[in-house]
Amino acid sequence: YDTVVFGGGGAGLVWGRGGALLGRSGQSLFSHTEARIEMYVDDPWTAWRGTRRRIRELKTRLLLWWIVLGPDVSWGKVQHGDLIKWIGANIQIIDKHSVIIALPEDYAMDLKREAMSCLEATAVPVVRIQSLAGKSYWVAGFVPAVGSMIAPLWAAIAECKSKRSSQPHAILIPTTRVRHALLW
Repeated sequence: YDTVVFGGGGAGLVWGRGGALLGRSGQSLFSHTEARIEMYVDDPWTAWRGTRRRIRELKTRLLLWWIVLGPDVSWGKVQHGDLIKWIGANIQIIDKHSVIIALPEDYAMDLKREAMSCLEATAVPVVRIQSLAGKSYWVAGFVPAVGSMIAPLWAAIAECKSKRSSQPHAILIPTTRVRHALLW
């Protein structure tokens, strides 16, 4: 017999597969014109189309399916309506053609401060650029165009990682190498 120990090294992979099962099997219950399901780790987001009564029926079907599969539902986190907060961003549906995604202002200001601070230096440790790129990548999950704007950060990081230093904090990236990405 094989056993799975949660909390071990493979727990993330196991949950990733569980989350994929919930998202994909849930989506298979509906036409793509009536429901869309997104799963981010353990935080699902759904969008529905139809009359209020029909949407209520569809949501009930999905929730019953997920309950049958066995994971706990965090009822306190459930949100309904045209304005919700999902994985840190506010998503507002204006009409069937318009959506507004607002990132937390403090998050955006922290990114700006870090970029401005990096611009003041002639060279920045690769671990600092890596942290900034990672935080910016979260924004790119909502605004895909951001990905191309931060690509130079990832390129500089990859170039530094190829040097394989025993002291990664000592590796510096010249600010001129990533200046345009930091200015963005």
